[in-house]
Amino acid sequence: MLRALFSTALLLYGLTTLGSVTAQPTDKNPAEAVLNHFLCYRIKETKFGPLPLSLQDQFSEKPLPRVVTLRRLLCNPASKKEEGKEDPHAPSAGDAHLVCYMIPNDPLDAQVRVTNQLYRKEQPLRLFTERYLCVPSGKQLIRDEENPPQEPPPIPTDIDHFKCYSFKRAPTRLGTYLVKDQLDDDDHKIPISGLRAAFLCNPVDKEKNGEPPTRRIHDFAHLVCYDFNYHASDVRSATVRIANQLETPNSNLHIRGPDYLCIPSTKVWRQPHPPSRRVRP
Repeated sequence: MLRALFSTALLLYGLTTLGSVTAQPTDKNPAEAVLNHFLCYRIKETKFGPLPLSLQDQFSEKPLPRVVTLRRLLCNPASKKEEGKEDPHAPSAGDAHLVCYMIPNDPLDAQVRVTNQLYRKEQPLRLFTERYLCVPSGKQLIRDEENPPQEPPPIPTDIDHFKCYSFKRAPTRLGTYLVKDQLDDDDHKIPISGLRAAFLCNPVDKEKNGEPPTRRIHDFAHLVCYDFNYHASDVRSATVRIANQLETPNSNLHIRGPDYLCIPSTKVWRQPHPPSRRVRP
């Protein structure tokens, strides 16, 4: 009898231990499997739009009409490494770029919790306004000594469109990170510090008149974009051509920066429930 009780207790202990081991989370954020880091540059303002379309993400129950106005950012795939650590994160999810366009600053009040390589535990952040529509784009770097390519850059199809929202009173992340993208020499990396969350980008469905709608691919994979401090000697500029679903490469664009580092992230948002109404007997 005692032996049977002991065997049962040992079996239960083993199952409990096995369950606790298999439930441990991994260090890699699932968004990193489908998204790169991005280093974003300001685009010198040129004529574009207005362009009407409709957008629907996790914050809206139906497509919402929006008007795209200005090109604002070009985001290159980038690598990131925390200073003093041997764990660099290089681009591994293709060569897709993002071009971010201004949309009206419609208000939004939403509390979210995000996790990524900077914050392994959920970080609460509050969103308060719409900011950008970021569109998957192909990019060609135009060098002074080279003739521009005849063929337009291919438009990527394996990355989502993103609708981005500004954060309210985000904290600053301590530490120094080394970042590098396609504009850097082989050995040069930019030290950046004082990272502060500026905006969150949700995967979004896009509908434009006369074209098939573009649906979300990876609903779980978001981007949190951080502004940062860096030395003035690391400011760079370049001339590029872009192609995406909103425009063809009909002119050269000038970029300068960088301004933001976007990091693959996951997000938790609990939709608020309307207050219950007490019914009197």
